[in-house]
Amino acid sequence: MGDNTEPDWLTDMDLEILDVLSTNLVLSPSIIAENIDRSREGVSNRLNSLQAGELVEKVERGKYQITEEGSRVYVGKEEYGKDDWYSPEKLGWDEEDQERLAEIREELNVSEKEFQLRVRNEYNSIIREGPEFEDPLREAEKRVIERLRDEEN
Repeated sequence: MGDNTEPDWLTDMDLEILDVLSTNLVLSPSIIAENIDRSREGVSNRLNSLQAGELVEKVERGKYQITEEGSRVYVGKEEYGKDDWYSPEKLGWDEEDQERLAEIREELNVSEKEFQLRVRNEYNSIIREGPEFEDPLREAEKRVIERLRDEEN
């Protein structure tokens, strides 16, 4: 997949599940069901389909998280695609920071949305590792840029 288009088998409940899991929390079917006002059984059935479609993964018994592909599909949905958590305005970045990242994205031939998605996923991984970084967002950017450069070579 990898192209921000949703699979044709995706249901409204699937999008609701991806919406809840897009917070990058690890959740049980019961917690997801409670948050979207659906039955636990229905959520469990759809989680099985989402797992088969590699949009969610089981991390331990009865607990699920969104995958990178699931995030890509979710962020790609127009009505859900207004994910601006990483916007320069919200982060208080100056023009120099914005220009630096735009140049890097251009150099690495990656869209702003794809870069944001990768940074968000990396940021969440860093947060789960623990509080060893003074600025986990900058560390996430650094790792993503390094990885993109490695992919190019």
